Amino acid sequence: MQGLIDPASKAIAEAAKEAGPQDNRAWRGAMLNGLMLQEAAQMLKVSSRAKDQDGWMKATAALGEAGAAVQKAATAKDLAAFQAAAGTITATCQGCHSVYRQRGGAKKQ
Repeated sequence: MQGLIDPASKAIAEAAKEAGPQDNRAWRGAMLNGLMLQEAAQMLKVSSRAKDQDGWMKATAALGEAGAAVQKAATAKDLAAFQAAAGTITATCQGCHSVYRQRGGAKKQ
């Protein structure tokens, strides 16, 4: 989380502020951060990381879908779609963390 998902999601949130990415390089960076979220979602599905086969898999799928929406919007340089997609990331993370995040990494009971 701290090495891949947090930096990518924070970069997307920062890029989605106000006027959005200002040049081709910034749009490409936003697109790559969306791609990183998709890849991170795949890594979270690996059996040694999966907490269960129900809620965990749904949450990782939601993260991947949010990353794909960011990637698509950034590729198209569609600011409104990019900002909307960026807005879904926080809700996606909060949904998963409300169930699975606990100090020590164990699922909340």
